[in-house]
Amino acid sequence: MNTNGSNDEFVMVEEATTTDAATTTTTSTTAHAATTTTATPTAHATTATVMPTSTTAQTNTVSPTTSSVPPLTATPCPITQELRTLTQLVQSVLEAQGRQEELHKQQLSRLDAVVERQIALEGRFTALQKEVQDQHMSMSKTATPAHNEVVMGTVSSHHQLPYHNDPVPPTTTATTGGGTDNDTAAGTNNTTTATTAVTPTRRNTNWGADVGDTTPTAETVSTADTTGWSSNQWCALGSSLASDTALIRIGGETLCREDCYIRALRIDNTYALAWSNLGLCIKGANATVGGRRYTKQQCYQKALELNPNFAYGWNNLALMLADPNSTIIMNGVTYNQLSCYIKSIECDPTLGYSWNNIAMKLAPGETITIADEVLTSFDCYRRAAETAPNLPHGWLNLARGLSTGQTVLVSGSEYSRLDLFIMAVNVDPTYAVAWSNLAAELTSPTIDIGGGNIMTKIEVNTRAAELDFNSLSSLTNLAIAMLQPNSKVTIGGQAYSKKELLVRALGIDANYSYAWNALAACLIGHETVTVGGKAYNRAQCSARATQCL
Repeated sequence: MNTNGSNDEFVMVEEATTTDAATTTTTSTTAHAATTTTATPTAHATTATVMPTSTTAQTNTVSPTTSSVPPLTATPCPITQELRTLTQLVQSVLEAQGRQEELHKQQLSRLDAVVERQIALEGRFTALQKEVQDQHMSMSKTATPAHNEVVMGTVSSHHQLPYHNDPVPPTTTATTGGGTDNDTAAGTNNTTTATTAVTPTRRNTNWGADVGDTTPTAETVSTADTTGWSSNQWCALGSSLASDTALIRIGGETLCREDCYIRALRIDNTYALAWSNLGLCIKGANATVGGRRYTKQQCYQKALELNPNFAYGWNNLALMLADPNSTIIMNGVTYNQLSCYIKSIECDPTLGYSWNNIAMKLAPGETITIADEVLTSFDCYRRAAETAPNLPHGWLNLARGLSTGQTVLVSGSEYSRLDLFIMAVNVDPTYAVAWSNLAAELTSPTIDIGGGNIMTKIEVNTRAAELDFNSLSSLTNLAIAMLQPNSKVTIGGQAYSKKELLVRALGIDANYSYAWNALAACLIGHETVTVGGKAYNRAQCSARATQCL
């Protein structure tokens, strides 16, 4: 065999059979060029097969012996070509399978990373909730919701209080006439909380049981004879109505609360209680008594002129002085809002509503001296819980002033932060902010809220959202508590997914950073969600969260 060093040709020589005939040499060629081989025969014939690889015409020379052989004509081997093609195809398939497996591994790796990131974000969000709660605890002292409160909702508003301690008027009270506790987020516009008026619940009295055992829906009819009624009785009738808008048909007339108090003042315009209650329920800018118009503030002032020791009157007058620069002169003394609250406590140290309002006025670290006792806001909240145990706001605000792990004594009983939130929802099961606070405080999957009533964290969050479906914190906390992105909860007969709750929260406030963060954690890969008519992917949601901080 002789191989030319200048190309890749090779010559294969097979053992031939010996014959007496002339030697026959067969040379294989490719389709591109012919290969010529010259051979010298020996005494026996030799058959040689030449298999070139080059695509250009080449000439191989076999060392001659005794004679030369004419050029050989090569023919391609179809089996060899098919084998080569099949081998290449198999190799391509294997390579494609390898690439698919590698791509699948990468996708699984990215999915694991996304899940880990979501878990980490949820853990970080929970930590941030606690951090915000502790850092901004002092913001619960203002009448307007604190700007950075995320989980705990808004603080309780200052409370108006009518006086109901006369012998005839009922003494039980119920909250009416207030606004909703709409919470705000970092970077959003504040939503102010309306002032809450406290008026008596409907109940029987010894002077007119027919006034009603049930709450009126539109109008209650009474057969009581009002002839000769005193101002005290008219005032009690007004206080017995279920709300400022409730009506009663009596003595041939249809009357509301405002009408009843005006009737009382027609009989006795020196009746301080009637003046105070009239100030609470004025529906318009003023009310007319004896041909003169009186505003809310003027009604409270009139009550205090008649009775300077009227504790509820001082509390309600303070609410008219919400502006830090507002003052009023009473009996030659100048009062601002805080000094009116203090005056209310001096008149009645057991008035829990005023203790709560004083605490809300105090700045972080600020103290106040009442009856020679130096008190902090936390001390005032504790007094509110002790003197007005049926005021849910007192329990809630006391809990907000307590750090996790701490306890406080209230009327001789020890309460943890969680215990205080449970007290708030038991005192008022319709208080959405208290439910939201309770849900945020839970570290276990279930909680006994009293009487063996065991609720899961999802159920507590759902209750908060049911009571206030416009609460940013309730919607966001409920979404975060739903660990599975595709799980759903039913609110008001309609099922909502985690993403749908967050989109609703952002529909209420598009600058709610925590909802954007939680929404980003819900999205996987290139998934998008539509908020306000615009599609957002995970990175864009995270960017919006940062912008809203």
